[in-house]
Amino acid sequence: MESIVQNLKNHVSVLCNDIGSRSIQEPMNLRRAQDYIHDSFSGLGMTVRVQDYEAYGNPTANLVAFHPETGLDSPLMVLGAHFDTVMGTPGADDNASAVAVMLETCRLLDDVTGEPPAVLFVAFSTEEPPSFNTSFMGSRVFVRSLERDGLKVKGALVLEMVGYYREEPGTQKIPLTVKWMGFPDTADFIAIVGNGRSRSLVKSLSEAIKGSNCGLPVQDLTIPGSGYLLPESRLSDNVSFWDARIPAVMVTDTSFFRNPHYHTHRDRPETLDYEKMGQLVMALAHFFKENRE
Repeated sequence: MESIVQNLKNHVSVLCNDIGSRSIQEPMNLRRAQDYIHDSFSGLGMTVRVQDYEAYGNPTANLVAFHPETGLDSPLMVLGAHFDTVMGTPGADDNASAVAVMLETCRLLDDVTGEPPAVLFVAFSTEEPPSFNTSFMGSRVFVRSLERDGLKVKGALVLEMVGYYREEPGTQKIPLTVKWMGFPDTADFIAIVGNGRSRSLVKSLSEAIKGSNCGLPVQDLTIPGSGYLLPESRLSDNVSFWDARIPAVMVTDTSFFRNPHYHTHRDRPETLDYEKMGQLVMALAHFFKENRE
């Protein structure tokens, strides 16, 4: 665990301290983050495809990485995270925490003996405003490319803010629409959120986290239909998959329902819990190892 935690800290530090704010309105910084993630994937021996596109007149790209021996003609899982930020914010939890967890999960899976899990690791650009919920959103660009590239995605795990935790009661807010379900008010858990089509994926991931014995508490929630009954569930890249009728879950620390630094200059590396992020890495690696076909 010690090496996992240190690697997570290193990734977050580079993205937040060395590079800083990573908005499409700051294309040079966004490109520096893209290059860092590309080099990290390449350093793990992954094949990396650069999916270039433009948003608001500025060039950017998604990065799609996979093990060289992965059969791309088979049904694939996606582990994805966006690497851009709201302009002017260092974006430690949102979303360097998720990028770091994705990269470290990739590293652990690279050490697996036998056939590698059929996983695409996707770093999405332009999730944040002004791109959110537009055709410029990086995950929408990726989903639109699937048919053209002959790729079949059977499910996606979208990491969205996975680094902020607290042990004190009263630190977790619960949306009114699901308050009756009895979720805990202590912000010490990771949440798995899916829509109706993703029900089985929600359960299998939640059970895998528990079965990994990583020590990270988990809560899961399935929202009927396409998630409109809980609009907050549609605020990340999972919606690009949901709207394309692809099963997907959002893996999240619940964002502004617990993190007071959300979308501010206070969203800094020192606010994150790297031990719990490391537990999530181990749980995700366990999930993919157990679900190899």
